[in-house]
Amino acid sequence: MYLINQLVEFNPDSKSLVNRQTGRAIQLQLPASLCFLYLITHASDIVSQNTLMTIGWGERNNVTTTNTFYQAILTLRNALADVGLPRDTVKTISRRGLRLNENTQVETITLQQSEVSPPPVIEEIPPRKDNSFDTTTNDADTLV
Repeated sequence: MYLINQLVEFNPDSKSLVNRQTGRAIQLQLPASLCFLYLITHASDIVSQNTLMTIGWGERNNVTTTNTFYQAILTLRNALADVGLPRDTVKTISRRGLRLNENTQVETITLQQSEVSPPPVIEEIPPRKDNSFDTTTNDADTLV
């Protein structure tokens, strides 16, 4: 997991961006998430469009159009803005590729350091086999 600008958590496993202050969460599409992860892990590099297309679409890269690529990057930028990051967090370098904005701060964090609450675990309690009440737990008081 990554903390961006001490504000937004990016979880590549769930493909999610979550603002720590507001709780606003966005689910990214897989290609956008993979491209963003690559840009984060290669933050000092300018990454070519072809490299990102291979990262984001893998074997389907040969049928992925340039328009599809740009649409995914636009969607990523919109998602970043929706959770409170600057739109230029992912920056275009003319005729060379994309990179993470040099002003973007990224920290690797663990799940324990995450301030985003995981969804509650809902346990199913199996029904009792008989209709008797356990008088030691006062079940009769909980019936509605």
